[in-house]
Amino acid sequence: MSRLALTTIVVALAACAACAGPPAAPARSAEAPRIVDSRHVPLLPAPDRPGGPPLSQRTVRATVAGNATILMVDTGAQAFALDTAFAEKAGVPGREAGIDGRDWGGRSIKTLRVDHPALVIDGLGPITDRPAAATSFPQGFTARGLGGVLSPQWLATDDVDVVIDFPRAQLSLRPRSSALDAKAQPHCSDRSGGIDGRVLSVDVVIEGVPAKLEIDSGADDTMVFSSAAAAAAVSRLSEVASTVPDGPGGLVMHRYAKAALKAGDLATSLDVMVVDAQHSKRCPTDGRLGMDALRRCVVVISKDASMLQCLEK
Repeated sequence: MSRLALTTIVVALAACAACAGPPAAPARSAEAPRIVDSRHVPLLPAPDRPGGPPLSQRTVRATVAGNATILMVDTGAQAFALDTAFAEKAGVPGREAGIDGRDWGGRSIKTLRVDHPALVIDGLGPITDRPAAATSFPQGFTARGLGGVLSPQWLATDDVDVVIDFPRAQLSLRPRSSALDAKAQPHCSDRSGGIDGRVLSVDVVIEGVPAKLEIDSGADDTMVFSSAAAAAAVSRLSEVASTVPDGPGGLVMHRYAKAALKAGDLATSLDVMVVDAQHSKRCPTDGRLGMDALRRCVVVISKDASMLQCLEK
């Protein structure tokens, strides 16, 4: 199953003074995690559902306002986001706040703001009580017992880095490291909607063509947008699946076999989707680097930048 079948959200944030509604309550005084030594929690497989295929994405256990749930670890989500029904059940319903919520294909989705989600990640403890988003996730997502997505870049602070080690299935918080600065790529940020959205990206080469891909652990498959220069090179390869529409608007994808991909130390070949989807106008990229590649990688995230370190094969 690709992200085309299990859509999670990308919260694109837009200024909307006229539709923001009443002002938000003053932010609670909440301390960022105080990290002296690294702390880590296991990354768990996504839960199965009857009749559904297994997913490559990873999850963590958490509570929201004291209510237990499972969150998908999704670097492609620019903000921590809860399923609307779960947020209401947890007693932290969202409110209209002018958030321009969009799915990964650029299509608009209704998105609310949760001012105080009271998030606690099992093994890491309480997380700074920043605002979160709430939207209605697909039934194929919630049927697995998932209450939302955790944007791990949302955990990074001035003093704390986030390390996602996919080969070891581990998520860590550690003291800020100056070693990140030399190789890291700055995040593309948009704070205009009142939620701190951060887009992680990496420069890659696909079939000899340079491209910038969003680092997206919420996607099973690596994909390029049809408007990207790399799409033409990928489209010359053998197509291994028929063209299929998926989701509202008849979004179309093609899968091509054994595209050569180089991302840092990683040099491999994998099937790549070419998708007729819109990239973010605020933070444009050529596509998304999915779990088919990221499973070999460690993602290091600071508040302002990120770095990808991958096994060579």
